[in-house]
Amino acid sequence: YTATNIYASICVAAFSGTAASSVYDGVENGASSAGATSLAAGSVTPSAADHLIIYGTAAGGTWGMTPTITVVDTGGITNTVDYVSGDSYSVAMAYGIQSGGPTARNPAWGWASFRSCQAVAGVFKVAAAGGGNPWYHNAQQ
Repeated sequence: YTATNIYASICVAAFSGTAASSVYDGVENGASSAGATSLAAGSVTPSAADHLIIYGTAAGGTWGMTPTITVVDTGGITNTVDYVSGDSYSVAMAYGIQSGGPTARNPAWGWASFRSCQAVAGVFKVAAAGGGNPWYHNAQQ
């Protein structure tokens, strides 16, 4: 296998507290733009309370600043990787833990420079054990 002009980047985070099986909630959304300074993935609604929502974004150039996202729930940005010409795209990842009943979420990523960009969101189920917030994350970039 030979590839050229591949500019890969990745953000990774591990979370405890997920369901023992069927961890993916089946809820996701995504969006892209040929040029913008902000972008939302589109609305996602978890099937139950306390589920984990993962948000991601990528851009075809430098952010011009650290990307921002306003997560309504407990959470925030886990990691970011900036653009390196001829090497990698800018990417960032965030999470939110929705407490209370399942409610639609659609936060927008923002950055300073006008860029081609993408945004995604996906929902993961919490473990069935009772009460509290079982989520813990560890991120690496």
